[in-house]
Amino acid sequence: MRPALESPVAELIVLDLDGGNMLKACLASIDSQVVAPARVIVFDNGSAVSVADRVGGEYRFDLVVERSETNIGFTGGINRAMERVWGAYVGWINNDALLDPEWLKVLSDALDRDPNLGAVQARIRRDDHLLDGAGIEIESGRFVQAGYRAPIESYIPFRPAWGVSATAALYRVAALRDVALGPDILHPEFFAWYEDVELCARLHDGGWGTEVVRQVLATHAGSQSSVKIGERAIVLRTRNRYWTARLHPGVGRVGALLREDVRLLARAILRGRFAHVGLLIRGVFAGLAARIP
Repeated sequence: MRPALESPVAELIVLDLDGGNMLKACLASIDSQVVAPARVIVFDNGSAVSVADRVGGEYRFDLVVERSETNIGFTGGINRAMERVWGAYVGWINNDALLDPEWLKVLSDALDRDPNLGAVQARIRRDDHLLDGAGIEIESGRFVQAGYRAPIESYIPFRPAWGVSATAALYRVAALRDVALGPDILHPEFFAWYEDVELCARLHDGGWGTEVVRQVLATHAGSQSSVKIGERAIVLRTRNRYWTARLHPGVGRVGALLREDVRLLARAILRGRFAHVGLLIRGVFAGLAARIP
């Protein structure tokens, strides 16, 4: 049952697939927030050893563990976990991300200030010196992490970032419900990768803003769960870029995506990575030729 709310309440969702100590470190960083979330939902996406058997201890938030016996992807896990959300704000946190203590306070304050803001993220560091990302850029016709591997102290963007990355972002639940695809918040067929770009496009189409605050407030190890998916990850990464461009004309350009993939194919051929070449080609054809479910 949803409790009566006197002020906006934030819940966080963390997806895990055999995350081991990464998940424990992520939860510890959430527990260190100066403003604690009301609840954290950990969605166990088919781990060999269940999250319920790996995570214990006392936290300042209520901890709920949901489990799928098989890996249903980032989109499936988020969609399932969102069925449990009752708060005004919800954060999606990668299990290989660590949040600075001010993360939730700064981002929830941003949503408080602007009722038309649907999603917000902070800048994310790769390490003490380099950025992992400062939002999503689409100006090149592709979908890139703004500021990726740029020096933290000297990075100055030419323009505000177009969208936010789901690595560690806070969303207004009303905005997500407003642009939902029936019962789903994320396009279920994407499975993983670029689903956050497609969501930002729907938010913008629905009149909701997105924002990247200037502070660096999280650390990201970088796609640690992708190895669990194996070679399929290459096909999904490639396919979903084209699907996003096809679903949202003007958000990405197919020509720019093709030029990027031609460069990637040439590099793979020169390095003798012919299995990689085949997976890239599969991804391109799936992105361009297949009907989007």
